[in-house]
Amino acid sequence: MHLHATFYAVPDVFKVPREYERRTISLAAAHFRCTVHTPTGLVGEGMLWDVSRRGVCLLLASELELDAGSPTFLQLQSGFDASVLEFDAVLCWLDGSTGKPFAGFAFHNCTVPEGCFLDRFLA
Repeated sequence: MHLHATFYAVPDVFKVPREYERRTISLAAAHFRCTVHTPTGLVGEGMLWDVSRRGVCLLLASELELDAGSPTFLQLQSGFDASVLEFDAVLCWLDGSTGKPFAGFAFHNCTVPEGCFLDRFLA
Protein backbone atom coordinates (compact mmCIF):
# COMPACT_ATOMS: atom_id res chain seq x y z
CA MET A 1 0.00 0.00 0.00
CA HIS A 2 1.48 3.36 -1.03
CA LEU A 3 0.95 6.10 1.53
CA HIS A 4 1.32 9.75 0.55
CA ALA A 5 3.13 12.12 2.91
CA THR A 6 1.51 15.27 4.15
CA PHE A 7 4.23 17.71 5.20
CA TYR A 8 3.47 20.26 7.89
CA ALA A 9 5.53 22.69 9.88
CA VAL A 10 6.25 21.30 13.31
CA PRO A 11 3.95 23.00 15.85
CA ASP A 12 5.73 24.90 18.64
CA VAL A 13 4.42 22.38 21.16
CA PHE A 14 6.75 19.76 19.60
CA LYS A 15 9.80 22.09 19.44
CA VAL A 16 11.20 21.08 22.79
CA PRO A 17 14.80 20.12 23.49
CA ARG A 18 15.45 16.40 23.42
CA GLU A 19 15.55 14.93 26.90
CA TYR A 20 17.82 12.12 25.77
CA GLU A 21 20.70 12.09 23.32
CA ARG A 22 19.74 10.39 20.08
CA ARG A 23 22.04 7.76 18.57
CA THR A 24 22.32 7.03 14.86
CA ILE A 25 21.94 3.36 13.96
CA SER A 26 24.60 2.08 11.58
CA LEU A 27 22.82 0.37 8.71
CA ALA A 28 25.83 -1.94 8.36
CA ALA A 29 25.64 -2.94 12.04
CA ALA A 30 21.92 -3.49 12.34
CA HIS A 31 18.76 -3.74 10.33
CA PHE A 32 15.78 -2.81 12.49
CA ARG A 33 12.43 -2.63 10.73
CA CYS A 34 9.47 -0.75 12.08
CA THR A 35 5.77 -0.98 11.27
CA VAL A 36 3.74 2.21 11.76
CA HIS A 37 0.04 1.74 12.52
CA THR A 38 -2.27 4.75 12.29
CA PRO A 39 -5.66 5.24 13.97
CA THR A 40 -7.36 4.96 10.57
CA GLY A 41 -5.85 1.54 9.90
CA LEU A 42 -3.14 2.61 7.48
CA VAL A 43 0.13 0.77 7.86
CA GLY A 44 3.56 2.08 6.89
CA GLU A 45 6.98 0.46 6.95
CA GLY A 46 10.31 1.98 7.81
CA MET A 47 13.85 1.33 8.94
CA LEU A 48 15.22 2.69 12.21
CA TRP A 49 17.51 5.65 11.48
CA ASP A 50 18.20 6.93 14.98
CA VAL A 51 16.95 6.28 18.48
CA SER A 52 16.78 7.83 21.93
CA ARG A 53 15.06 6.56 25.07
CA ARG A 54 12.04 8.75 24.20
CA GLY A 55 11.69 8.45 20.43
CA VAL A 56 12.87 7.32 17.02
CA CYS A 57 13.52 8.60 13.54
CA LEU A 58 12.54 6.28 10.70
CA LEU A 59 13.55 6.16 7.07
CA LEU A 60 10.18 5.28 5.53
CA ALA A 61 9.79 2.74 2.73
CA SER A 62 7.05 4.92 1.26
CA GLU A 63 5.45 8.23 2.07
CA LEU A 64 3.04 8.42 4.99
CA GLU A 65 -0.18 10.42 5.08
CA LEU A 66 -0.26 11.78 8.62
CA ASP A 67 -0.30 15.16 10.30
CA ALA A 68 2.18 16.24 12.97
CA GLY A 69 0.67 15.30 16.32
CA SER A 70 -1.08 12.19 14.99
CA PRO A 71 -1.09 9.22 17.38
CA THR A 72 0.50 6.02 16.08
CA PHE A 73 1.44 2.56 17.27
CA LEU A 74 4.98 1.41 16.40
CA GLN A 75 6.25 -2.18 16.24
CA LEU A 76 10.05 -2.29 16.10
CA GLN A 77 11.57 -5.63 15.13
CA SER A 78 15.10 -6.71 15.96
CA GLY A 79 17.29 -7.67 13.02
CA PHE A 80 19.03 -10.28 15.16
CA ASP A 81 16.21 -12.38 16.62
CA ALA A 82 12.43 -12.42 16.92
CA SER A 83 12.34 -9.61 19.53
CA VAL A 84 9.71 -6.93 19.03
CA LEU A 85 9.27 -3.66 20.91
CA GLU A 86 5.91 -1.88 20.80
CA PHE A 87 5.31 1.79 21.53
CA ASP A 88 2.42 4.21 21.51
CA ALA A 89 3.89 7.25 19.79
CA VAL A 90 3.08 10.64 18.31
CA LEU A 91 4.30 11.78 14.91
CA CYS A 92 6.41 14.90 15.45
CA TRP A 93 7.53 15.61 11.90
CA LEU A 94 7.79 14.32 8.32
CA ASP A 95 10.50 15.42 5.91
CA GLY A 96 10.93 14.38 2.30
CA SER A 97 13.26 17.22 1.29
CA THR A 98 16.26 14.87 0.93
CA GLY A 99 14.39 12.75 -1.62
CA LYS A 100 13.73 10.07 1.00
CA PRO A 101 10.84 10.29 3.47
CA PHE A 102 11.98 10.52 7.10
CA ALA A 103 9.65 10.69 10.10
CA GLY A 104 10.29 11.52 13.74
CA PHE A 105 8.19 9.96 16.50
CA ALA A 106 8.07 10.68 20.24
CA PHE A 107 6.97 7.83 22.47
CA HIS A 108 3.77 8.49 24.40
CA ASN A 109 4.02 7.67 28.13
CA CYS A 110 6.88 5.19 27.65
CA THR A 111 10.59 4.88 26.98
CA VAL A 112 12.88 2.26 25.41
CA PRO A 113 13.12 -0.37 28.16
CA GLU A 114 16.45 -1.13 29.80
CA GLY A 115 17.94 -4.47 28.74
CA CYS A 116 16.35 -4.60 25.27
CA PHE A 117 18.08 -5.14 21.93
CA LEU A 118 18.55 -1.37 21.47
CA ASP A 119 20.70 -0.95 24.59
CA ARG A 120 23.98 -1.22 22.74
CA PHE A 121 23.02 1.81 20.65
CA LEU A 122 21.91 3.84 23.67
CA ALA A 123 24.94 3.25 25.92
